[in-house]
Amino acid sequence: MPPLPPVILPRFRWRRGALQPPGIWVDDGDVLTLRVSALASATGTVEARLRLLAPTLQILDIRLAANIVAGVVTPLPAVGPLFQGFLQGGIISALTPDTIAVADAFVPGQIYAHLSIARGTPAAMYQHTLIACGYVTTRTPVGFPGGRSSAPREGPGQVIPVTVANPAAGAEWILTRSSSFWKLRALSFLLTTGGAAGNREVEVILTDTPGVVFLTGCNSLQPTGVVRRYSVAAPGVLGATSSNTFQMPWPTDMWLSPVAAVSSATIGLLATDQYSGILAEIEEWAG
Repeated sequence: MPPLPPVILPRFRWRRGALQPPGIWVDDGDVLTLRVSALASATGTVEARLRLLAPTLQILDIRLAANIVAGVVTPLPAVGPLFQGFLQGGIISALTPDTIAVADAFVPGQIYAHLSIARGTPAAMYQHTLIACGYVTTRTPVGFPGGRSSAPREGPGQVIPVTVANPAAGAEWILTRSSSFWKLRALSFLLTTGGAAGNREVEVILTDTPGVVFLTGCNSLQPTGVVRRYSVAAPGVLGATSSNTFQMPWPTDMWLSPVAAVSSATIGLLATDQYSGILAEIEEWAG
């Protein structure tokens, strides 16, 4: 952390009984910072708009914007960099919405914006005051005053369907994410068994950096020459839910890291067996 700069006293005083200063005071050495993270599904623009009351009682408007293309965030030079130097004054209000043309195109969990005040240079900067932070959509911007700041993995995320490609015959399937924190809300798949007689024991495992960290299974074995659908969801009754659908319990509130993977693990799998129709419902967050 860089050394703290010297304290700079305001160049004027507010007279008692007159107009009072806003709650957040900024000085020449302060810098407004807008930090944005987004999922790969997000493409659009996020803009921070601040209204400042100068010592001369002049109203100043400051804007910062970040452009997002498939989750990659870059500043918009036409509006201003992600770092904006301040004049001296008090912050009256701040708002951080997305500014895309199509309303309601974003959902919570896709774009996380963090608006703060810092000191120092972009290469050696420390934040000292949080203005607002949270997931921004057309209908739910974050702002000051009166806004609610939320953590990156607080509240609802983006829910998306994911189709896993069928593996080769005799191979296991695997579901991975690489750029977000996520939860597996539901999963279903088919197993077609063929070839020599014998039973298959179907399991679903969660692996992370240490290895296998969770395993769930079904209390029924699958014989050869059978097509069965397996459903993985919130804890419920183990076993058959219909003539050929079997349920496996899964703790749907379990966080999965960007390097975690969910896959099948089949005891007795033969080279003629085939997994197919692998569908998952994922909830994910950008932060």
